[in-house]
Amino acid sequence: MLFRSFAGLNDASFGQTASLLDGIYNGTTQYEEVTYFVTLPSTFLDQGMDMMAQLVRDPVFTQETLDEERPIVLNEFDRDRSDPVYRLQLQVEQQLWGERWGRKNPLGEADAISKATPRLLRDIYRRYYVPNNAAVVVSGDVTPRQVFAEAQRRFGSWNRASDPFVAHPIPPTPPLPHNIAVTLDDDVQEVTLRIEWQGPSASADRADTYAADVLGSIVNDRGSTFQRHLVDSGLFASVGLSYLTLNHVGPITLFATTTIDSLPHALEALNREISNLDQPDAFSDDELANSKRARAVDAAFELDHPTGIAHTVGYWWSIAGLEYYRTYTARMATVTRPDLRRYARRYICESPAVVGVLVPRGTRPAAQPAIDRFVRELSTPRRVAPLPQP
Repeated sequence: MLFRSFAGLNDASFGQTASLLDGIYNGTTQYEEVTYFVTLPSTFLDQGMDMMAQLVRDPVFTQETLDEERPIVLNEFDRDRSDPVYRLQLQVEQQLWGERWGRKNPLGEADAISKATPRLLRDIYRRYYVPNNAAVVVSGDVTPRQVFAEAQRRFGSWNRASDPFVAHPIPPTPPLPHNIAVTLDDDVQEVTLRIEWQGPSASADRADTYAADVLGSIVNDRGSTFQRHLVDSGLFASVGLSYLTLNHVGPITLFATTTIDSLPHALEALNREISNLDQPDAFSDDELANSKRARAVDAAFELDHPTGIAHTVGYWWSIAGLEYYRTYTARMATVTRPDLRRYARRYICESPAVVGVLVPRGTRPAAQPAIDRFVRELSTPRRVAPLPQP
């Protein structure tokens, strides 16, 4: 609707105006960030700034444009819901976040989309689309002097407003009380496994976010102990572990694929590997060192991308602040083996999870006993080696 509210010269749309500048544009809605961007030749910097300033500062929401846009959004909604792997993700995350699911769902709900009104959109805009809750990020063949001058000219008179998160604070995320199983069957050929835990917060548990990234890099390396035991053995076609850095509790996700015939033995082996993540023999010193180097290389490549760096900086400004981004590589280098063991034990080995499994249609009755056993054993207390004190 923000794009639809734009009216350029001779009532040109945002897309028409961007085309005249040889630009491409889009917008994204993520867990804790909303972005609008245009990529165009640097010779059109001033016109691009004009266009973006008008977009975010002067929207006009009408019932007519809302009625035109609503079915487009609902069609996108239905398209996403038609993907069985996405439906698995949706149900797993609904269980993971419980009553806070509404704040963790960037796609939204069809009912809310159907009932949106111009007045509601204006209320949302006035609350959150304020300069003290926004950043203008520019990258490419430009100089700081140019960018700051253009930004001051277009955005300098944009008046501050009350902090939306003071008047409307985000409530804390309730912890997951116990393991939960979600099983779906559909017209698929392979088994998809999605396990999610509630991970650390970038503001409250900052040190753990670095450990989360390092551990994920270790596990996902093709030569890791984890991959050898689970993928090279033939039990799984693929296994990956990731953590999404968020300010208000990010999810830890294990995503894997296997066959229905391999599922019982694959789940047994996966449970052993997950349980072992906080143990001294979970990974070698070489694996730890290689992981840190890999993360540093990835960060360097991000810095070297002329347009992608704008998206990267914008994301980290929104989620954790620019200081987090500037010191990321240095902080990653300080992560130790005890840090990784504490992180794994706190957030994975001794924390409840939501286990989602998508199986081929008609195989659910045969697969369910193995799934139920896996879910039970995932939370079974065990004898573990004590952690070194920090």
